[in-house]
Amino acid sequence: MRTIFPTTPLFFLPFLALILLFAGCELEPSSLSATATVVDSGPVEGDGCGWLVELQGELYFPQDPLPAKFLEHGRQVQLQYTMTEFRRACGFGQQLVPEIYIYRIND
Repeated sequence: MRTIFPTTPLFFLPFLALILLFAGCELEPSSLSATATVVDSGPVEGDGCGWLVELQGELYFPQDPLPAKFLEHGRQVQLQYTMTEFRRACGFGQQLVPEIYIYRIND
């Protein structure tokens, strides 16, 4: 008598693939959303920190450079981001600026 469900390993392979696919879909772990201000703190060569973002009165160093179209001092942007555990040393006196990872940036 034939069984209704085959017990060969190939039968279970698509189900296993789907489970692994959906289990690994968290692209933006614990991301936050906020309105931020782009800040030009001056060139690094001149004791500045380059382009930063200001969130709730605090300055943060983007982990990756901001896209060129957003490089305007005082520009308001919408961010989806997460905090990192790192701080970047820059500027006169080597101040430590907390780093953030930006997933999305929009007007």
